[in-house]
Amino acid sequence: MIAAGDTYWGLAKQAYGDASKWMLIAEANKDYKPRRLPLGATLTIPAAK
Repeated sequence: MIAAGDTYWGLAKQAYGDASKWMLIAEANKDYKPRRLPLGATLTIPAAK
């Protein structure tokens, strides 16, 4: 779930060990704008390419 302060950059670093892969998460969650992640939302974290 999205918590206050979460970003795609930070989530990618946590999930993949590489923050530059944040676009993978953004592409899998097109309903959410990167700068306005809704608190409490559940994101899809795809497998790393």
